[in-house]
Amino acid sequence: MTRMRFPPALGVAVAVASVSFAGPLFRLADSPPLVASLWRLALAVLILLPFTSSAWPAWRAYGWREWRITAFAGVALGLHFALWVSSLFYTTIAASTALVTLQAIFVAIGGAWLGDKLSKRAWLGILIAVAGAIVITATDGNLAPDGKRALLGDGLALLGGLGSAAYMLIGRRLRARRDLVEYVTPVYAIAAVTLLFLVLAFRQPVAPAGTQNFVFFVALAAIPMLGGHTVANWTMKYLPAHIVATWILLEPIGAALLAWPILGEIPHPLVAVGGAVVLVGAALTIPRKILATEPAG
Repeated sequence: MTRMRFPPALGVAVAVASVSFAGPLFRLADSPPLVASLWRLALAVLILLPFTSSAWPAWRAYGWREWRITAFAGVALGLHFALWVSSLFYTTIAASTALVTLQAIFVAIGGAWLGDKLSKRAWLGILIAVAGAIVITATDGNLAPDGKRALLGDGLALLGGLGSAAYMLIGRRLRARRDLVEYVTPVYAIAAVTLLFLVLAFRQPVAPAGTQNFVFFVALAAIPMLGGHTVANWTMKYLPAHIVATWILLEPIGAALLAWPILGEIPHPLVAVGGAVVLVGAALTIPRKILATEPAG
């Protein structure tokens, strides 16, 4: 067996660190959630376009079925952002990211239904990680001053997790036979169009409110979108979707730690407890052989 130059497990670590910046950056952007999400995806597509020359022949060869499945993934991603980013303005970043990353259990159930084989050890790891995420959610400080708003935010985040799970399950199967840029570029573009329809439907301004907002939009596209989602999509060619989804449960810890110096949201001590539980559960989901072998294809 040969070791990879860039192991998929390291890719997951990069993705987790990158997506942890999403919550704080969305808050700093100080724009309507749908507008900020639209620009995040649109700018990511623009950044990717110079690297798509080899993908055009494949796109021209797509039939109706290929485009339909790609569209499903894009719409699911767009709805995920619309719901989750909206939740950030009703509840704490720690609670919002913890709930949206409960996508892991949805991905595991959906993956098992679609034929993925999960060991008892993997199921145990998922359940432990989800328990840790619930501990983090229980620290939601917004429940005291305005319980209804916090519960609305928690509900939006949970629904956003369902959208993300659908996107990951579709992506796992498409990535098995598509190159990274070939897959993510049309999916991101369709997600951006989905958000554009929502922005227009809710009569929100499409243009950025100012230069500072646009800088944060660029940061959202570069760090959590390309460094987070795109790297996670790369790993899904080599790792089952439930493994990637479970490790993304570490995002709330990173987001909470970043929100402390950036936004002044001091994390509850239970965030550390929940984070340790998530880490133990996530570690149980990865078979040792995956870390050391060269992927096929």
